[in-house]
Amino acid sequence: MRELFLILKLVSQGRGEPIRVKGHVFFFRREGEGAAGTLYEVFRYSTPLPDGFWLELIFVAAEANPGCFDDPPPAVPLEALVLRFLRILGGLRVVKVGGVTLY
Repeated sequence: MRELFLILKLVSQGRGEPIRVKGHVFFFRREGEGAAGTLYEVFRYSTPLPDGFWLELIFVAAEANPGCFDDPPPAVPLEALVLRFLRILGGLRVVKVGGVTLY
C-alpha cells in the first residue's frame, strides 16, 4: 500500500535535470530513503515563476517496507505513480492577475 503526498513550495532556484512536460520545462530530481518501517520515494519538479521565485512540486510516495510483513501487501507500480505525477504537471497553470501570481 502506498500513501501519496503533494507538497507545493516556493524556492529561490530550481535544481535537477531539465525535462519537458507538455512543452513546459521542469527541473527534476529523485530521492529515496527509509525510516521506521517505511520506504519513501521523493520526486521533485521545479519550474520558474514570472516573479523570480521557483515553484517546487514535491511528490512523496510512502510505502510500508515489505520486509516488515510475513505476507506483504502488493506494491503499486512506481511507473503508474510517475504517470499520475506527469498528468498533474501537464495541467499546471501559472497566471498573473492584477500583480498577483496564482497557481
